[in-house]
Parts: sequence; C-alpha cells; structure tokens
Amino acid sequence: WLLANEFKNAAKPHKAIALLEQAISNQPDDSKSSATLYQLLYESHLASNDSIRALTAIENVLRIDPKNPTGAIEHASTLYRLGRFEEARKAALRARSLPVKDSRILAVIALKLGQILLHEQKFAEALVELRISIEQDPADLEALQSLAGALRRTGEEEEARSILQLYRQIRSAKDSLEKNQASYRVQPNNRTAQEKIIRALITLGRFGQAERQLELRQRKFPDDPRQQGLIRLLTEARTQ
Repeated sequence: WLLANEFKNAAKPHKAIALLEQAISNQPDDSKSSATLYQLLYESHLASNDSIRALTAIENVLRIDPKNPTGAIEHASTLYRLGRFEEARKAALRARSLPVKDSRILAVIALKLGQILLHEQKFAEALVELRISIEQDPADLEALQSLAGALRRTGEEEEARSILQLYRQIRSAKDSLEKNQASYRVQPNNRTAQEKIIRALITLGRFGQAERQLELRQRKFPDDPRQQGLIRLLTEARTQ
C-alpha cells in the first residue's frame, strides 16, 4: 500500500486504485489493515474525481471502524459533495457525537453543518456553526468564505467585508508560505525567504512553527537586525 500511496501523491490515482483493490482482496475484510486500505482507496477515488466510488470506500472504513472520526466527517463531506444534504447533515451530527478532540476535525464537522444549514436557508443557525468552525481553525479558507456568504445573507455587510479581507490575507499568507518554503529548501541561507515564511506562519496562527523558525534563524544569523522585529510581531500576534 506504500506504493499505492506514492501513486496517489504523484497524481496517478488510477494506478493507486488498482493496487489498493488488489491489496484489499488479500486482507481479512474487517481488519485494521483493510480500514487503512479503504481510507487510501477513498482518497484515490477523490483524486480521480469519482465521488460515488469514494463514498463506497469511506462507508467501508466506517463499517470496520464505526468510531473513526476522520472517516465519519469524510463520509459527511462526500455526501454533501454528492448533493445528498439530509444524509450529510445526519452524518455530520453522528461525527459530532464521537469523542473528538482534534480541532481540525471539529472545525470540519461545524463547517459541513454550517454549509448544509446555508443550503437550507437557515442562516442564523449556519452562522453559529461557521463561527465554531473558524474558532477551531481560524485559517480555513472555505469556512471564511462560507461565513462571509452567511453574513451577507443576514444583512451584516460590514462584518462580511471584514471576513473577506481576512480571507484574502490568509490566502496570500498560504501562497507566500508555499512559495518561500520551496525557495528556502533550495537556498537554506536565504534570509528573505525565511523571514517571509515566519511572517506567513504568524498570519496563519501557527505560532509554534514560527517560534521554531525564529530559533533556527537566531542560530544561523545571530546578528540579524530584523530578528527583534519578528519576535515582537509573534508576541503581539499571540496576545491578540
């Protein structure tokens, strides 16, 4: 299955699917290994834009491991993608009933419930769920965009504009992070790229990662005059 995962990551999902289906046929149907293989099969079907087969795969994950929170929310997301909104709502509520502590999963559960409520034109209820989603994952672009839409539907134009401005800042930070991480891998002494990485991490609320980058920068460039400014920026962001 490692080879299948490599094919999936290399944008060759059809090869991954063939390998995974063969591997699943050689495993006990209700084993932990089968659940892992079905999860990879789900991801591979999504990569090949086949949501119907992806749904079957994720349903098999939940058949083997009904309390799998990632599987539960992926199930809800796939039903939502297929336009099966009532089933998606029930699936998301089942996911919420599981003992989940992972903030990212909690954010996705609330996001899907919020989007379903938006579809049902229950805007006030949707706002509650979308605010929960952003509280759990403040840098989620899909949640920010959905929240802005819900605010506009309820006539809260000023806050909607503020959320859209935040959306643009987050999107820009993510683009900057990806671009400068690539530059920094090739040129590990590129101070400008590292500074942009730190600034992007701070904007995205990933303070622990920013702090580690600052510590690395201090060791590599102990006399850098911009270091204190970056430390102040991180400290101020943490207190906001």
